[in-house]
Amino acid sequence: VNGKLFRQSLKTSNKEKAKTERERIMARFKVADEVEALETVKQRLESAHRRFDEIDEAENPPLATADAWQAYLKSVTRPQSGERTLSDYEQYFRRFMTWLQTDHKEIMALCQVTPAIAQEYAQTINGERCSANTYNKHISFLRLFFRVMADAARTESNPFEKIARKKQIPNSRRELTVDELQRVLTTAEGELGLLFGIGA
Repeated sequence: VNGKLFRQSLKTSNKEKAKTERERIMARFKVADEVEALETVKQRLESAHRRFDEIDEAENPPLATADAWQAYLKSVTRPQSGERTLSDYEQYFRRFMTWLQTDHKEIMALCQVTPAIAQEYAQTINGERCSANTYNKHISFLRLFFRVMADAARTESNPFEKIARKKQIPNSRRELTVDELQRVLTTAEGELGLLFGIGA
């Protein structure tokens, strides 16, 4: 044990009982040796994985944020969008990149964008009091973008996946009743009254 030799009586003259007792005494030392051996194997395996990842990243680096938009345009997995839609998408993407360069200068590759960063960005555009429709379009595009670029970016998950859409409350419109229309026409004065009269 630890380089020292110990002797211990098995307290029996029966050979089979002596073997059993020896196995019982030595069991914990054997397990300790096995644990130590497995720990060594585990460390070597982790080290090999790290070396493999370093070589793989050097030969095939993750997609840089600076190259992301062109990579999206070239992707065969993205939906085919019209010019107007693509123009809107590019605006959403550029706005996100501008925010990243201001608030998270350390982000150089798409795989570095975490769900926490995505949530922070969503809170930023939400704080600008944009309409629910604009907010939803922005978040939906970024969710689509990260889904399309998942393989190239080597992301483990879509950072925008869990960000909820805003509920849209439409403005209700209805025609004026005859009584309401008459009230408008009788109370409007000057040029406004003439304008409403022509409109009616």
